[in-house]
Amino acid sequence: MCARSSRAYEGYSMKRVEQAVTHIKNAIDQKTILEVACGCAEFSISASKFAKQVNCIDLEGKRLSPAWETVPNMQFDIMDAANMLFKSNTFDTIIVYNALEHIRYNLENILKECRRVLRHDGNIYIISSYKMDKAIIEEYLIPILKENPIDFCSDIVPPFYYIRFNSMFVPKETPFT
Repeated sequence: MCARSSRAYEGYSMKRVEQAVTHIKNAIDQKTILEVACGCAEFSISASKFAKQVNCIDLEGKRLSPAWETVPNMQFDIMDAANMLFKSNTFDTIIVYNALEHIRYNLENILKECRRVLRHDGNIYIISSYKMDKAIIEEYLIPILKENPIDFCSDIVPPFYYIRFNSMFVPKETPFT
């Protein structure tokens, strides 16, 4: 890819991520957040403008944007999302941004671990490109959430599919609404 095309894609990509950050701004504003399976960390970099502290993790750092090093309230760690080294009840908000394809075969374990490190009054957001991850959301994620059961809500605001849930189990007799 030529440099011009690369810059055009980066601009398009950042506009999309800024749309996602804006959609959940209240959940990250002055909060301690974690992005799981961060890839290049574009979400974390954009969210850092509002968040108190941003931590992002991935199994490797090869795709990580060098821009993260210029963000004073951001920390990156190489870490397995299914076995995090963070203490329980550490984060206000946890984000999984456009990473479902990469974590789908270990999704249930990763979600359990996310709920462990999430504060009791916090929320987990799964944000995925609607067209890209619709099948994974409907075939993997939503059945896991219903099986446990976990109270969740979803919203489609193109180009994204947003799923929000918290750290608390919902009693089995509580219907989903």
